[in-house]
Amino acid sequence: MKTRQILSLMFLAVLLAAGHAGAEPWHTSNTLLGHAVPDECFAGRGVDYPAPLNYPPGSGIGGTNIAIGDGYTTPVVCPETIPNPDPDPDAPAVLQVYPKTNDSYIWALTQELDSYWFATAANVLCTTSGSFLDALAAGSSIRVARVKDFTETGRVVWDHYLRDDGAGSPVCGRVSDGVETLEECKQDDHSISVPFYTCEYEDSQYVRGGFWDNGTTGDTRPSKLFRYINEGENAGQLEELTPQIYARGQIHRQAFDSLLGIRAMGSINGTVFAAGGDQNGNVIIFAFNAETGGYIGFSILPGMRQIRKFINVNGWMYAGTGGTGIQARVLVWAPEEGNLLNFEVVGRFNIAFLVQELTEFTVNNDTRIAVTNASGMWVSPPLGDDGRLDELGDGEGVCPGLFFGCDWDWVWSPYDYEPDEVIVNTYGPGAIAQGGNCLYWGTNHVPYRSTLQSQQTYSDSYELDYWLTNRVSTIWRACGEDPDDLTVELLYGETELGAWDETAEPGYTDDDGVFHQGNWVLTPTVGQTNAYRPGLPRTEPWTPVNGAGSSGFFNYATSYSWVATRFIDTVGGTGEHVFFGTLDQTMSGGGDIRDLQGSNYQFPDTDYRGADIYRFSIDGWGGATATTAVPESTNGAGNIFAYGVRNMIISDDGQKIVLGMAVPASLMNPDVDLPGAEPRDWFIGGWELRELERLAP
Repeated sequence: MKTRQILSLMFLAVLLAAGHAGAEPWHTSNTLLGHAVPDECFAGRGVDYPAPLNYPPGSGIGGTNIAIGDGYTTPVVCPETIPNPDPDPDAPAVLQVYPKTNDSYIWALTQELDSYWFATAANVLCTTSGSFLDALAAGSSIRVARVKDFTETGRVVWDHYLRDDGAGSPVCGRVSDGVETLEECKQDDHSISVPFYTCEYEDSQYVRGGFWDNGTTGDTRPSKLFRYINEGENAGQLEELTPQIYARGQIHRQAFDSLLGIRAMGSINGTVFAAGGDQNGNVIIFAFNAETGGYIGFSILPGMRQIRKFINVNGWMYAGTGGTGIQARVLVWAPEEGNLLNFEVVGRFNIAFLVQELTEFTVNNDTRIAVTNASGMWVSPPLGDDGRLDELGDGEGVCPGLFFGCDWDWVWSPYDYEPDEVIVNTYGPGAIAQGGNCLYWGTNHVPYRSTLQSQQTYSDSYELDYWLTNRVSTIWRACGEDPDDLTVELLYGETELGAWDETAEPGYTDDDGVFHQGNWVLTPTVGQTNAYRPGLPRTEPWTPVNGAGSSGFFNYATSYSWVATRFIDTVGGTGEHVFFGTLDQTMSGGGDIRDLQGSNYQFPDTDYRGADIYRFSIDGWGGATATTAVPESTNGAGNIFAYGVRNMIISDDGQKIVLGMAVPASLMNPDVDLPGAEPRDWFIGGWELRELERLAP
């Protein structure tokens, strides 16, 4: 009964948030600068990729030669059909072929001189689900979008279907819709069904051809590097940089193709850096001349595992590294004569968590570096007289203290909040940014991961309550005049969450017929006893300081607070803001979630489909406050298939917010005629680069 009450309150919260009385978006202009193009032809599960009609055999694009990353930027032209290789006489004679856009994310983004520099990643939705959600066991799938007429209902319904050996019958619509076949969907006067995306896993030709080792990486394609030129005679030009790396020889190509994605890009003093972890546990950093766009070279940081997000503070550039089984570190760029790509360690964690997000934090002329990782949020010691963070400890990686040392302050941890001892280990680090004298940050939660982890730990046969085990992004801030004495506040989160109680009724019976005591119960968010966090649990649960801040900015589909940035509007006079960009799983998994919810809860309407951008206002402008955010965009910044804002930076002129979007719609064809759909760029699959700006009235 109590669960039903929670769902009703959550639905009420969504309705209240939808209004946001008095809210005014900061931006008045939204410009699409560039987007991905189809780069592969797809004919179904386990079928070799058909060769595009506009590339010659052996070009490295499609066909039996599956060498990849050759820098082709012209959209592939695919044959409409191919002969079905299935020898089964009952199988269809031909297979339909779809143009496929693998590049789905702008995974890293920076600006230097007159250009935006960014790196892309392919099919990340699939590689994530394969790694964390045991999706490999379910097999490859194609998801179909049934799009209702936007001029009437604006409704979108998502459904799965499998292609067996390249054939099979797609199913569109749930039973509740009264629609059972794709043909029935097509006959509906007010809807059209189109392929949305596919996850191939072990059926990928890259696995079958030996390029990747297993289905977890089967949908991976090497990253691509681009720069978008803003000014001069080449303004508006999008240039791919990857071919420059390949042109330098086999060693450079092998280094780049070994990456599991470019996860960090930074720029300083006319040099642009692009870095990522490789398959061997190293970090590889590539450098470019920002003025000419020319490739300089690469360097390997052995054993660093992974790298995320460069930031510039006081003329120094920092980055965070680490990963599973690897001591987390903070690096600073320290070029030497003859070694432009030299980095030094200036911070060490005695924990195997990646330092994922970093930001500058300055209060009363006291500048620090704040970071988030899976263990929580940390603030560094003061920077030195030269403006640089200097490493403390013995210089050999040994820091005083049991869990973390070197004088960094562990401000907050998921252990301070989460009541369940298993689910707490599924929390991921969210974005972090300064606003006023406060640090704002969030938590990230791979959709369904906490529920699956709970099921695997507590009982496979117990029918889990999704609402008591799933977690949604929370938003926090820590404020104070002294960086060494910050007060932590919950802005968007819960006072109670589901936790396993081994003594609770009614218990359950396992697959062998053995009865076990235990059940899920609502538990105050007081944290839990932990050897590394003395003084826990709290005596009182957390309560959002704004009085009505449910998780996910009121949206239960908000899994990640993916990016955050501080913006001071010196031109428009609207004051200081903190922007958050989210991952919203409504589009990628909404059908499944909606089935779980039943009749107790509904997602917001079409306007809330796609990634969200929320804005806090330190100065109270446009309906927002320093503790209550208002929506800047709730429709994927103009593309409802964009389920995430993966990167966000401020342009060098301080007047634009630049967005790197994540759009997993690998099979979405912009040429499909969708009734009443405007604007047309809502239906483009693959990454997008956008600018938000407040134009003068």
